[in-house]
Amino acid sequence: MDEKLNLKNAGGQDDQLPIFEKDYMKGTRTYSDQELKDPNSIVTTIGDRRTPLVILFGSTAIGKSVALIRLTRFLEGQGYTVQPDPLFRPAYDTNYQAICNNFRDVVYSPIAVGGTGVVNFMLIKVSDRRRSICQIVEAPGEHYFDPENVFKPFPLYLNNIFLSPNRKVWIFIVKKNWEMDEVVKRHLAERIQGMKTGNGQPFVRPGDRVVFMCTQVDKRESQVVFTNTGFPNIPMLHTDIGNEYRINDGSNLYTTYENTHAISRLWRPHNYSFIPFSAGTFNQANNGKLYFNIGPDYYPSMLWKCIK
Repeated sequence: MDEKLNLKNAGGQDDQLPIFEKDYMKGTRTYSDQELKDPNSIVTTIGDRRTPLVILFGSTAIGKSVALIRLTRFLEGQGYTVQPDPLFRPAYDTNYQAICNNFRDVVYSPIAVGGTGVVNFMLIKVSDRRRSICQIVEAPGEHYFDPENVFKPFPLYLNNIFLSPNRKVWIFIVKKNWEMDEVVKRHLAERIQGMKTGNGQPFVRPGDRVVFMCTQVDKRESQVVFTNTGFPNIPMLHTDIGNEYRINDGSNLYTTYENTHAISRLWRPHNYSFIPFSAGTFNQANNGKLYFNIGPDYYPSMLWKCIK
């Protein structure tokens, strides 16, 4: 077995996690019919206004939930405590409370578990023995950016989260050779730029941290250049993503996050980090369900270093 293949399957058969079928996920959500029709009626609460927030900012089906599952398993393996915040959604949202109660079963179960088994639209708190380290927001991708309605504004609950006093770590999630046309990619780049520039209302503040994460590199192996260590060539991937998500004025999704200081940019050209990410490799089981073998710790370890 070559080195790259061995590394990409380092999780082994015992570390399988289920990927829920697309049709199953369509029927499972943590908000009501009224909230589905009008996202502005969604209510969320950030009770802890001090611990930093990690915003997983990505479009529909970009892999946020699977990344969160993989990161959770990595962090708990490192001795951290990862718990959903039951107060994030109102007490009357019994579906959300059930998802919180079943969170660990979903993360570690080798099979898809019932109707409360989808990890989505949650607030996850990460702590060690001494303190809370961060809170991770996982919200529906179409609320961040909807490829079918690229000008749709953020719902009110996201604006409130963005404007909370907590320091933020913004994880802008993209994918190489995204299955969208150039117009959609351009509008996503404009939306990411606008998070910093704003129209009188910039959300990314000077004290925040910014990370660009290219996900699903395992599914793009023929398009992503890997080094002889079995991992992506990060400088080349960084350049490729910049070329893919461009704006008509010649800028790209990174432009507003570059370091423009005449001196410090000589050794720190970017005010952001760029990382690849892979949750693992996908396999079809005999029972017809789709599973994945979790990949090497290299990917969640790199993400955690950027967050922490």
